[in-house]
Amino acid sequence: MDHEVNILVEKMWKQYDDFTADESIRNFIVKVPPILYEGNLKRYQESSLKVITIALNPANKWADKNVYSKEFPTWGEINNYYELKSEPKRYLQGLNEYFNKPAYKWFKIFTPIFDEIGVSFDNKQNNQVLHTDLCPLTTIPNWGKLDFTIQDRLAEKGSELWCELISYLKPHLILASFARRYLSNIRLKPLNEESCDLSNLNIWTEIYRVPDKYFAVHAIPLNVKGNSEETIMVFGTARKTPFFINNVERTTVGKYISTYLKNKK
Repeated sequence: MDHEVNILVEKMWKQYDDFTADESIRNFIVKVPPILYEGNLKRYQESSLKVITIALNPANKWADKNVYSKEFPTWGEINNYYELKSEPKRYLQGLNEYFNKPAYKWFKIFTPIFDEIGVSFDNKQNNQVLHTDLCPLTTIPNWGKLDFTIQDRLAEKGSELWCELISYLKPHLILASFARRYLSNIRLKPLNEESCDLSNLNIWTEIYRVPDKYFAVHAIPLNVKGNSEETIMVFGTARKTPFFINNVERTTVGKYISTYLKNKK
């Protein structure tokens, strides 16, 4: 097992243990394994275009179960998450095999964009996408219904780990779509900018706007530790779902992103 990944997994479990031991926040944490990433890491590392998506935290659709057995069949009949904590190889195998079967419908939203870029969550394209979350812990209620103070506490620690994960993954492109306020929780610094508050879209470049809709796509190069190549983050606003526009418009977004990436080379 990759030593760097092993360290990230250990830090992730430490974060889980710290929050579940905190009386002020423990009742908001679902006792299921935290999720470091989803997707085939080896295929991602071999991809010529490395793309990751980022959401806020894992969905709580299996909150009544101890382990996401339906989504992560590799984890089998484990009933206590600490069993999985003691088996890091098995834990990572479950993450790497996540997209070997039809995934949660939420991920299909990205398909029209991915098709234009030449990437996919599964093996339909040569370039493997990994999914990540700003906070690796599953919550109940879901993220949008949590008090902002709870969100900020989880996001602050989660972002530290996420930034370390990004430094390891060294993506060429990060796709983000959620409420704009959460951009301020991402602790990556834009290139050539003093401010690190990414919620200020004035420091971004608008690359596409859907006519007659309150939807725009922005891009910004980020400074990722240890990455000799430029990492581009692309952000689109969300309403209940990421990139809430229709599939035809998502295809257009994908074309603009593809053109933007080519022009940056």
